[in-house]
Amino acid sequence: MLLEAEVRTGQRNRQGMTALMHAAQQGHIDPVKSLFEKEKGIKDKNGWTALMHAAYNNHPEVVEILIPHDHGDRDKNGRTALMMAAENGNAGIASLLAPHEEGLKDSRGSTALMIAAKKGSLEIVKALVEHERGLGDDNGCTALVHAARAGHRDVAEHLMTHEKDATGWTMLMLAAALGDAGLVSQHLSERGQRDRQGQTALILAAQNGRDEAVELLMGHESDVSGWTDLVYSAYLGDGDGVKENIHEKGRTDITGMSALMWAAHQGHKGAVEILVKHEKGLKDKAGKTALMHAVSTFSDDSDGQAVPTGASMGTRRGSVVLERYEDRLQCIELLGEYEARMRDNSRRTALMIAAECGHGGYVKKLLDKEGGMSDSNGRTALMREASNGHTEMVRLLVEKEGGMSNSSGWTALMLAAQNGHTDCARLLLEKEKDMRSKWGDTALSIAKGWNHSSVVSLLS
Repeated sequence: MLLEAEVRTGQRNRQGMTALMHAAQQGHIDPVKSLFEKEKGIKDKNGWTALMHAAYNNHPEVVEILIPHDHGDRDKNGRTALMMAAENGNAGIASLLAPHEEGLKDSRGSTALMIAAKKGSLEIVKALVEHERGLGDDNGCTALVHAARAGHRDVAEHLMTHEKDATGWTMLMLAAALGDAGLVSQHLSERGQRDRQGQTALILAAQNGRDEAVELLMGHESDVSGWTDLVYSAYLGDGDGVKENIHEKGRTDITGMSALMWAAHQGHKGAVEILVKHEKGLKDKAGKTALMHAVSTFSDDSDGQAVPTGASMGTRRGSVVLERYEDRLQCIELLGEYEARMRDNSRRTALMIAAECGHGGYVKKLLDKEGGMSDSNGRTALMREASNGHTEMVRLLVEKEGGMSNSSGWTALMLAAQNGHTDCARLLLEKEKDMRSKWGDTALSIAKGWNHSSVVSLLS
């Protein structure tokens, strides 16, 4: 039998997969029934359970067998089986899992509904919206906001009927966020209103880089939004316009963003060079600086890819993306000379924000300037990423921040152990294995206490 050839009962292969996982992955119902009592609750090297393998590979009968024993677990990125079903477009599986895993968030603060909204999976969104509507991520953005940002009109319009009250969005705001200038024109009677976060349609259009909608709304919402000619020029990267309107320096919009912040948000190197000496050090209402805005945005948000790779490198689009990425790196380098080591209202640094967003290139730029700083909970960027299971960020940060502890003596390794992130723990082992908290806890004792067997095996 194929299953037996891959791995025997009670054993694992090189990926840490058990016989139950293989059976679940392949949809073999009888082996699943016979194996789940012996092997339930075990995770492979990626933190996947048998239920996750079944959910991702769209085997509903297997999922129904495993749900009572396996639901609620997370992989090393904090994802649940429901999130995997949403990511892979398995609507039937999502419907089965939703009552058991609704409302859970991954290590980046996203729910399964948000994941489906970002991907534009309308069928999944319809299956999940009654379970997770109105929930916000770590930045307060709902699934509707994510769908609009990604340009998925059908998904956004469906979510609008369910999350309108949660977001406070009008149809004008939806049109602006989607960048539909025609629809914007149809709903201009709604101009001047603000959503739950105090943003106008103009601000939403600008946040999503919808230039045509921004241009149209400048004639209707610039005053109520606090957008001066300098702010608009900075947003566009119009160097001449910035110079002509520099007398408006220091003025901010209704969200507290300055012209420099908008130039940094858009990655306009030339505008940043002109404005930085005039507006350096300003903060918006969330306490974010221009540097923080620069690192929290990819150079090409349309596909979430900061740097073109592989085949895209030789394409015209790939060249444009690379050019924008390099411009943004130069913005970060310049702003870092003036705004490094500043903190937002949560005491996060630009380095922490860059790491949180998974922007490795930006992390490298800031590591020497901000490495070793801690947030309001005493956690360094490394501790935050180890706790959330962001392996690649841990790899970048460990050399600079490994061996540090918070006021309770907890290290990044202890946080990785607490949350069962084996790959992160492996990277931290050399620098932090023998460290103890103020109460004498070690990473090993913490892993044992939280019953993370793979971490225990690594640390023993």
